Amino acid sequence: MNTVLTTEDFLGQGRSINMEGFTNFDPSLTRDQIVKAYPNHLVIPASKVKEFTQNTLEKAGNDELNKEHIINKAKDSLSKLKRVRFDDGRVVHEIYMLEKAEEGDEDDLQKAHIDDAIGYSDFGFTKSGKEIKEKLASVNVRIQSKANTHLAKMQENLTASGKTPTEPLDEWELRGLEDDNVEYKKFPYNCTYVDTPMASEARSIDQSGITVTKEVANCCRDYNDQLRKYLDCVKDLKKSLVFTRNLDDKKMIKLNLNQLSALGF
Repeated sequence: MNTVLTTEDFLGQGRSINMEGFTNFDPSLTRDQIVKAYPNHLVIPASKVKEFTQNTLEKAGNDELNKEHIINKAKDSLSKLKRVRFDDGRVVHEIYMLEKAEEGDEDDLQKAHIDDAIGYSDFGFTKSGKEIKEKLASVNVRIQSKANTHLAKMQENLTASGKTPTEPLDEWELRGLEDDNVEYKKFPYNCTYVDTPMASEARSIDQSGITVTKEVANCCRDYNDQLRKYLDCVKDLKKSLVFTRNLDDKKMIKLNLNQLSALGF
């Protein structure tokens, strides 16, 4: 049977994933069977799913105005997971498979964070430090290109909206960049949504008492989304550079499937 993590499972236990519904599983699969059955999927360890859920709940708890949007976005991501049992010859593990999205359409579970693939080492392949460095150079170019695209879209939204973001970023948005003196700001919630978004005449009032139309709200909301994606790219580049500096060209390093895919092997 195809068992997926549903909306109900996500909300089932308040601050944790409800696993009680998973009582019947497909037969456990070997490494080769999983690779064959899921050729275009990422391997997501159960620990990463729980971490993602906990981080989502933390974000929602710290952002009351955007709480519903954050939760709904996470539920959509979790609903795409396929739960699988992996037999490594010694122990049967519970893992999740996530179909890869097209570049630019990745959700929060598939963003190209270099360290997100770390955590499931049973799928092991060995590469030299030199080989990894060469691949990281290409990855960095791709990440920088995406960062530049997000910056350009941010500027387009600023021009179209005619407004200036004034709200400091939250602590969770700056996690990993605490020492980087990030000066970007975002638009507050009342600049990004209107009370009746289906009505073309809908209006909202920003923190300065200025009327915000639906079109302006859309620009402000997209600016915030593009800013978060840009900061994700900055975090990825930072981690990649640290990783590269500490790689020994001659040392052989074990990579899992997600890491191989992320690096382009």
